[in-house]
Amino acid sequence: MAISRRSFLYGLGASTLGASTLLPGIGWAASSGSSNQGYKALVCVCLLGGNDGFNMLIPRDDEHYEEYKSARKTISIKQEQLLTTDIVGSDSEGNPVEIGLHPSMSDLQTLCNKGYVNTILNCGVLRQPMTKEQTDYAPGMLFAHNSQREEWFKGNANTTDSTGWAGRLMVQLNGAENSSILPPLFSFDGSTQLFNSDIKSSAFKDNKVESLEYATDQVQSASQSLNQEEIDPKSEFHQLFHDLINDSVNYSSRASKIFALPNDSNLYHSGNDLALQLNSVLKFIKARETLGQDRQIFYVTLDGFDTHSNQSGTHQQLLKKLSQALNLFYQALENQGLESNVTTVTMSDFGRRIPPNASGTDHGWGNNQLVVNGGGITPGATGTWPSLVYGSDDDYSSGRLLPTTSVDQIGATLANWMGVSNADIAKVFPNLGNFYPQNLEFI
Repeated sequence: MAISRRSFLYGLGASTLGASTLLPGIGWAASSGSSNQGYKALVCVCLLGGNDGFNMLIPRDDEHYEEYKSARKTISIKQEQLLTTDIVGSDSEGNPVEIGLHPSMSDLQTLCNKGYVNTILNCGVLRQPMTKEQTDYAPGMLFAHNSQREEWFKGNANTTDSTGWAGRLMVQLNGAENSSILPPLFSFDGSTQLFNSDIKSSAFKDNKVESLEYATDQVQSASQSLNQEEIDPKSEFHQLFHDLINDSVNYSSRASKIFALPNDSNLYHSGNDLALQLNSVLKFIKARETLGQDRQIFYVTLDGFDTHSNQSGTHQQLLKKLSQALNLFYQALENQGLESNVTTVTMSDFGRRIPPNASGTDHGWGNNQLVVNGGGITPGATGTWPSLVYGSDDDYSSGRLLPTTSVDQIGATLANWMGVSNADIAKVFPNLGNFYPQNLEFI
């Protein structure tokens, strides 16, 4: 249903309507039917600090488990404790690898049993495929949190381009001039390089947001003062600053009414920081028709994965949160008939070093990630399970694994699913031509 800018502003509170009256104005989408046709959303879950993906996904078959146990030593998970799945990958010699889950991830096991999960094995930031002897091909500043997270977000390793692949993706779909009421890029952890582009993004500072105030008193006051002034026609900065302040107030006003909509009871009351963010994501998904958006991208975070010490206890709790939040989120999407319209992908700074230190792990490179979708996903494993033997061909440096699947390939596959054509995909991932296959076909 088409809706005018004027009618949306009225529905979001430009009038004196109360909160209960606002609900019809938001236009909640029906749980099934034509409102879902053509709609797609991508949810990027960043596991801040460097998740140990090789203690999240663990081989269950005897041969690969024994190699895992020998390599991981004191932080290895007992074979009998692993949660079973039907996911089977393969190693570099084509031998099957039965993938199990960390014992704290029973909720993710539920999603696996539904056929909602694909696992991306031994992936990371790469300029191009390389061997461990080809050190000149490695991305710069390896094993450094900020630089490697930025490279994940850029999808264009080792260039001076500061834009992010999700922003470039949306430009290809919508163009730089976005007529939507709010930009279709929503971050719940402040501004993120993932969204940097010629299109604006919506950044909410508190990643535990339960509600959003209209705007700070300072911003409102500045806006009122600016609107009373005559803009100097010779000052581009004056005009830009005026527009930025007004945009901030207007966006805050509109977004706050979406945050004020009813919470999903399971997500909201779970006591889980990530689930709380996904509760907010769900509100913006439900408001998609009113926002005039058939494509949306969301960024949420879960922090604490830099497990240099006490990894066993800390990692268990973090993986439990991740697992629980994803399962609750897809339950909520199922209730809306949207489980196949929304794809969730995890990302992280880097993996961890395979041999442990005293009680944790140090920074690594290659890692395992999850992709979740309730209909279009190809269940199973994508990529190649590496050798965990110290000094093997997959060991780039002292137990730090050399990735064999690139961030570019993962992102390009998701971009294709969102609707970016093969002809335009290089505009989103300029280095994609270095890799084969360019589409991993996990969705």
